[in-house]
Amino acid sequence: MNKQPLVLFFVIGFCSLFAQSPHGDDFKIDCAQCHISPGWVVNPSNIPFRHTNEKTGFELHGQHLLVDCKLCHGSLVFQEADNDCISCHDDVHSMSLGSDCQRCHSSNFWMVDKFPELHEESGFPLTGAHGSLSCVECHFAIDKRRFDRIGNECISCHKNDYANTHNPNHQGAGFSQECISCHDPLGYDWFSANFDHDAQNFNIYSGVHKNEWNACTDCHQNQNNFADVNCLNCHAHNPNRAEEIHSNVDGFVYLSKACIQCHPKP
Repeated sequence: MNKQPLVLFFVIGFCSLFAQSPHGDDFKIDCAQCHISPGWVVNPSNIPFRHTNEKTGFELHGQHLLVDCKLCHGSLVFQEADNDCISCHDDVHSMSLGSDCQRCHSSNFWMVDKFPELHEESGFPLTGAHGSLSCVECHFAIDKRRFDRIGNECISCHKNDYANTHNPNHQGAGFSQECISCHDPLGYDWFSANFDHDAQNFNIYSGVHKNEWNACTDCHQNQNNFADVNCLNCHAHNPNRAEEIHSNVDGFVYLSKACIQCHPKP
């Protein structure tokens, strides 16, 4: 009696029973559920395994549903794959934005469409003129895909503007480097004033002065000292004429810088 076929049957059965799965000891699924004989071809539509958070910690959405398993699972041991974006995707931003791609991107497409929300999260909302700027106008880098954090202070971007502005001379006059103390962050140009003239008891946005000026230097003619301003900068009366006009005021003494003591405030 030829016993060779019987021995071969038991050897194959024994090896199949104790063979190690190439997908790791923790992946216990009948091979036939994923593979088709012959050739061990995999038909993704027939795979019963579901990539859920409960099972893997990484549920598949968007473009990830269309990706070949082997592109993420370089090793046949599926549990060796990391859930971090950076384990599969090259960081084109050179770690300037961290390793969590989902903070800006979605699994549906790489284009970012929520810049305003992202800047609000960082404490710098894109309002006024900042809303129409391209990213690289603020985030300077040799590699245009780097977006290093530059700080939320105005001077972080506007240091050259501050140093090179001479009408008025910001640096010479010792102006604050906090641009919003004078400029309106909601405005679309540098002439959108944000300085609180009301706090100085001189409202230039109403009354007779409302339409009488075009630039700060119309009244502040001493560009090295903006505090050096008085009525006569704009209202250059002839002192003699002023005294004649006020001659009927008992005890009047003409004071060149004190018009506002008697005249209605603007």
